[in-house]
Amino acid sequence: MSQALSLIDTIRHSEEKIQKILHGTTVMFAVFTVFYLLLLVVNPDPDLPLYARIMGGCYVAAFGSFLFLLREQIYRSRSLDYSQPLPAFLIAYLPRLKFFNPLMIAVIPMLLLIDIGVTLTLLNNYWPDFEPTWLKVLSIQIPYWGIMASFLLFAQARWRRTKKPFADQIKEMLSDLQED
Repeated sequence: MSQALSLIDTIRHSEEKIQKILHGTTVMFAVFTVFYLLLLVVNPDPDLPLYARIMGGCYVAAFGSFLFLLREQIYRSRSLDYSQPLPAFLIAYLPRLKFFNPLMIAVIPMLLLIDIGVTLTLLNNYWPDFEPTWLKVLSIQIPYWGIMASFLLFAQARWRRTKKPFADQIKEMLSDLQED
């Protein structure tokens, strides 16, 4: 029983830490969203080119969507019911420890919007004299998606080191509880 209480305390501490990180990230993305909205979308400057407004719109849409995703994560974290019986709680908590989850799919459109914004920025500001256009786009896409893949691999390695052993421990405890 003390192992179960220790596990619940670990989960509670982990969720509190996640909530703090999510709150800070929410504030940061809210600032980014307002900044890009004011700077590149509603800016009354007639000299601001159309590509800059489109780029800003992509960033605002991506950051705004990410804000909704963060709020959903915060809600899920706060809605944990620690008063449930231990097996029910652990079964409900276990899907949170999976590496791939449906919320990861929701990130793909946001990454695409940021990709469009980055591509427009680089095409028009840093590689304007480079021809042909497809080569410019390719020289942006390969590093961008390479960086995204690197982040994914880093996240998976971190998950294997931190959350997978915890999930395995919960599965082992559930199997022990079901045997009793």
